[in-house]
Amino acid sequence: MSPSMNAPKCDVFISYARADYKDENNKLIPDNVISKITSAFQKNNISYWIDENGIYTGDNFAPKIAAAIQNASVFVFVSTKNSNSSRWVQREIAVANDFNKPILPVKCDESTYAVAVIMYLAMLDYCDYRNSPETAINKLVESVKDKLPLTQTPSENNRAKGDSAYKENLLKSLEQIVDVSQLAVSRILESNERNTMRMQD
Repeated sequence: MSPSMNAPKCDVFISYARADYKDENNKLIPDNVISKITSAFQKNNISYWIDENGIYTGDNFAPKIAAAIQNASVFVFVSTKNSNSSRWVQREIAVANDFNKPILPVKCDESTYAVAVIMYLAMLDYCDYRNSPETAINKLVESVKDKLPLTQTPSENNRAKGDSAYKENLLKSLEQIVDVSQLAVSRILESNERNTMRMQD
């Protein structure tokens, strides 16, 4: 299947259960883990795809979800009781495995992986959000960065620009040193030539 034009390339596809993100009135659940993950990604210039309103969770949108997973470099699975019981999330994990995407689970409660996907996840390292949320989020960010293709992030581009400016300034300084040195040598030679002429006289 070719990537959909409606699913731009991004760093991460976030698979989660909407019940862990928004309540029945479509209001954000306070202190929810999905918001913390997306906030951390934003701060670290990590692009992501997420179905915030659950509009794609249906068979009619299966191609869009599959394309979004295919266009992502990394697949993050927010593991909770709700997500493990979601048939749709189970399908997303299966698709990620089929596309050979690196899967990074984030365990948020004591629920076990769904039987339908445990074969894909059982041997994988995971970020344990249960006891230390901040540590888990930091580990997730670093794990995502490690899995991304070897391309420069915006921060790395800025650093590269800084390095380039440094090298350019260094080169100019070296050129100035060479110019001064050549001038000094020229004056020494002229002085030696004058002294030689005096001695000859």
